[in-house]
Amino acid sequence: MRQACWSIRTLRRLLANGASLDSLVNSGQAEGAGYLLKAAAESTYLRLDGANDPLTNGLNVTGDVAATGLLQGGSLKIDGDTISGVLSGTATLDFGSIAASESADLAITVTGAAVGDPVFLGIPDGAISGGSGCDNVGFTTWVSAADTVTVRASNNDAAAAADLASGSFRATVLKY
Repeated sequence: MRQACWSIRTLRRLLANGASLDSLVNSGQAEGAGYLLKAAAESTYLRLDGANDPLTNGLNVTGDVAATGLLQGGSLKIDGDTISGVLSGTATLDFGSIAASESADLAITVTGAAVGDPVFLGIPDGAISGGSGCDNVGFTTWVSAADTVTVRASNNDAAAAADLASGSFRATVLKY
């Protein structure tokens, strides 16, 4: 493995003076070589491995990571679990009036979702604040069939109906 070692100060100076990370990593690259960008502290490093494309074989980061921008492609490993994808879909849902102690189910299409995948639900504020009797409404979501997330609104009030306002709900599905 070819190593390119700079202190963080030197790396910042090189980047500030117009060098790109790509040019620093690829300069003098030998076939099959990997690169190690290492900070002054032994445990702080960014390692880019690969033959002709330093990111082909992944990016391994040890320690805390702060990032801005968009993470695209590949997978994310957190504490031993690999998240291989994040899927999302939106739909305007109108549950109408839900009688006391009753529930209503509606669906959101999330292409690629499979039964058993974990689901997170984004609930528009207006659906709750714009309705009436919504203080005791709870939501449950699950992938009920391929490409289909079911959203259940449950009125947990034993005495009064709840009438949620229509709104754009977002279902986010993680793939492992």
